[in-house]
Amino acid sequence: MAYYKDGLKVPNHIWEAAAMHRQIVVACCVTRCFNRGVFDPHQLWWLFQRKGWDDDFRSARFRFWCRKCSEIAGHKVKQARIELTSAEIVTHSLPWPQGADWKNFLSRHRG
Repeated sequence: MAYYKDGLKVPNHIWEAAAMHRQIVVACCVTRCFNRGVFDPHQLWWLFQRKGWDDDFRSARFRFWCRKCSEIAGHKVKQARIELTSAEIVTHSLPWPQGADWKNFLSRHRG
């Protein structure tokens, strides 16, 4: 569940970021690599939901890999950092969930 930092609610899961309309930035943690991608949280939630993956940020960061570093290393480099933002343009588009799927999910998780 989300936690509070300086009086503001901070999400711990992709679905919480989507409920708060916060875009997700995935950045490579390799030294001197500044590669990053911005995802719509609803689209990213739907991908994780369909695949059955855990959408906790600590687990989700291992699902991403850097293409630039992987080309150099010759294998997938999975060292990602997940950040949240509100005002960036989405660079990686994914399929949208159906409205009913999102509403049903939220009704099960909101108290």
